[in-house]
Amino acid sequence: MNGADKLRLKQEAADAEQRRWKDKAETQLRLRTKAILFGVLTCGGLLISALCVYVILKEGSAPNAVNWATSTLTSMATGIMGYLTGKNSKHD
Repeated sequence: MNGADKLRLKQEAADAEQRRWKDKAETQLRLRTKAILFGVLTCGGLLISALCVYVILKEGSAPNAVNWATSTLTSMATGIMGYLTGKNSKHD
């Protein structure tokens, strides 16, 4: 093996190490982004759901308020179920 081959092998090893490091960093960033988005959406959904339940159960709530709260809860439940069933059917 001559000097040029050794240099080429060292360069290929360095390139492979750099690709592995970059792939690992991109994977960590993607997972962190998904975790943050999940947390924000979960907190927001729980907050909106709690508000809707409060409006529905509160004595003396206006009929319009109960209607929008019920519609919002129904829409959220429908959206969640659609997302879950749609996500499972994509893998089939």
